[in-house]
Amino acid sequence: SLAKYTCNKWCYVSADLPLGYEDILDQLQAVKQNMDRIKSLPLATIQLAIQNNIGPLLPLSLSRKSVFDGFWRHSLGYSNVPGPAKPCLFAGKQVTSVEMQVTNLIPQVSFVSYGGSLSGTFIVDPSSVPNPDLIPRLFSKALRMMAARLNVECPDVLARNDDDRLERYLSKRDEPSA
Repeated sequence: SLAKYTCNKWCYVSADLPLGYEDILDQLQAVKQNMDRIKSLPLATIQLAIQNNIGPLLPLSLSRKSVFDGFWRHSLGYSNVPGPAKPCLFAGKQVTSVEMQVTNLIPQVSFVSYGGSLSGTFIVDPSSVPNPDLIPRLFSKALRMMAARLNVECPDVLARNDDDRLERYLSKRDEPSA
């Protein structure tokens, strides 16, 4: 069928994301260890089998409840998709960039690579996530911190963020409330 060639095989796998590390490299190492552990287990294979073989047999109401309950227990969805390493053509013209946007019941972070670049989207409900405009700034700051710790050059696009506003917000957040 056409779906075999046009659809990805994917499923959600739950993962803890370590927080509260002083050193960004320690945090990155903790994430890597957790992801390596998850990848060494058959979780994704089992989840995909349940999703594809048992899920369609469930009554719609139970299926919806299962999905809602699953999302309710998580704070973030994350997706990463490797795209073509070399630029592609669309309607005879070179595609200059690619974005991936995934709407979700919870905040969603998605990344896609294309032609040696990486793009990401952060999709949140501004009524449930305070100061959503700070997310890309905080993320960019974390990438700059990581680049500094690894002694690698940081792309200009990451260096052009409004650090003053970010620092003001972070200092207010850390002040004791009256």
